[in-house]
Amino acid sequence: MNDKFEQYIESAKRVVLTPEEKAHIHAALLSAMRATRLEQADVRVAVPRWFRWYDLTLHPLPIILGLVVAISMSTSYAAEGTLPGDVLYPVKTTVNEEVRGWFAFSSKGQLAYEQNIAERRLEEAEQLAFHGRLNDETRAEIVERFNERASRVEEHIEKLEDESAVEASSDFEARLKAHGAILVHLTSKDAETVDRMPEKSQIVASVQARASSTARQRIKAEAKVKSKAEEPARLAAAKKLKDAREKIEGVRALALAVPEQKIEELSAPSAVPSEGGASLKMMAVVMEDQAGLRTETRLDMAEKILEEGNKKLETGAYGEAFVLFQKAQRVAEEARLVLQARKDFNIEVHVDEHISDDHDDDETPGGEGDAGGSPKGNDADDAVDDDTDEDSHHDDADGSESSATTTSSNAPSEMHAELEGLVKLKLDQE
Repeated sequence: MNDKFEQYIESAKRVVLTPEEKAHIHAALLSAMRATRLEQADVRVAVPRWFRWYDLTLHPLPIILGLVVAISMSTSYAAEGTLPGDVLYPVKTTVNEEVRGWFAFSSKGQLAYEQNIAERRLEEAEQLAFHGRLNDETRAEIVERFNERASRVEEHIEKLEDESAVEASSDFEARLKAHGAILVHLTSKDAETVDRMPEKSQIVASVQARASSTARQRIKAEAKVKSKAEEPARLAAAKKLKDAREKIEGVRALALAVPEQKIEELSAPSAVPSEGGASLKMMAVVMEDQAGLRTETRLDMAEKILEEGNKKLETGAYGEAFVLFQKAQRVAEEARLVLQARKDFNIEVHVDEHISDDHDDDETPGGEGDAGGSPKGNDADDAVDDDTDEDSHHDDADGSESSATTTSSNAPSEMHAELEGLVKLKLDQE
């Protein structure tokens, strides 16, 4: 059995392909390999029909859509820096700003959105006035748009609870007062050469009226905070103390970062002496020295209000402490905007407190000065007499009495004499 198997193996070993058979098999394998390689190569280099440029020319929809998106994005971006009267300004107000509003979901988010848009209208008015482009049409448009947004802000504030209402109304009030003072300066720069001050003050009057209205909302909300139970009032006051300190420190750091701007020369060469013997250059230096103290003075005022609040906090008057801390934060916010005006317009502005606070005394229960509960004499709020009547406030709103004192005066001769006195005092000290 084994012998037969071995014989089969031996005979199998002797079976081989002939040269012709080998050549035939080799040719068949090569042919099959070449066919497979070419088919795979076609798959790798194949390009989708829709991606070929000659097909895109016949079907231009993808190109058109891409161009529309690119142009829309570039137009929206370019519109951000426009002002009323510019071609792309409607894109800014009806597209860009409305799209931002879609992402304000919470009530506080919607309030912040409306506040920012209202403030944006005032900043546009400042830019137009600074560049001499504030005419009847742009002024009317800004006033209308500002009042619309400010009304929405007041509606949102009415829906807030106690501390949140105080914070929102106080912050908006500070912005309005500061921007009102800046606008008074910018819109009155050419009052002597162009008799249009009554018209230009339409914006100022609207801002001041809204500031007074917001102040009344703040006073109403502060009264509710004062009536809170002891523990909630204590927690609210402690949190507000921290916020006020951070705000003051932030503005003080900003004051150090903003370089001192050179006050504009008084129109004559610095080498020409004035009648009193003091050069205009020296007078400008004195103006810079006086103006440079304003921000620090306002921050010092905020610090003093903070100290008064700490005293109230120690005695357990938590509601009054909260109000004072909020007032300190409000004063610091005004100082920040004054700094921004110095940087943007090279002007020095002093915010006049009685623009809105002269109504505080009328609405504060018990007739206690400012609604914040601060004792008399602490700041410019309390320096205003309680008997300031509504007629003087009305005059301020009409622009006949300036609500902000600035480095430029409407009585050049009086300013000239006052500056000369300061120069002489400075020279005597040196």
